[in-house]
Amino acid sequence: MAEQLPYRHMARPVDDADAFPEPPPGIVLAPFDPARDAAELYAVLAPTYDEVDDGMVLAPFEQWLSALLADEDYCREAIFLARSNEGEVAGIVINWRNGFVYDLAVAPGWRKRGIAEFLLRHSFAHFAAAGVERVELKVTRGNPTGAERLYERLGFIDLPPENPPAIET
Repeated sequence: MAEQLPYRHMARPVDDADAFPEPPPGIVLAPFDPARDAAELYAVLAPTYDEVDDGMVLAPFEQWLSALLADEDYCREAIFLARSNEGEVAGIVINWRNGFVYDLAVAPGWRKRGIAEFLLRHSFAHFAAAGVERVELKVTRGNPTGAERLYERLGFIDLPPENPPAIET
């Protein structure tokens, strides 16, 4: 029997029906400015990596930021912050230009308020406007944040493994 991968590779189509959503109460959408926002973004992202036991480790801040900015798929215009009316970063989504949702995180004190769904729906509309036809992401199986359920509810389906293990006979 083929071994199951530790993550799910999922996708969902996007099109003109994906409209830019209204933010949840008390939240405003903010563009990403690396000089201004990188440390706050990292501070929201780090706890998410810590609570998901999948062997993935977030690099130290300076190394992480250098890798982010150097990545060929990096697109500053596809990274969005959900800020509270007081300016606190409540959630973040890092998207690559090709339609891949690289990271999605909501600060623990801001969860269960629709912020992750808002950021994803905003990303769908952004990609649709850019002519991208499909959004993809990977999620750790059993992710304790409820991410898998959210993705399924938003229409993501599992893709076949990229490199399926050899079939044993």
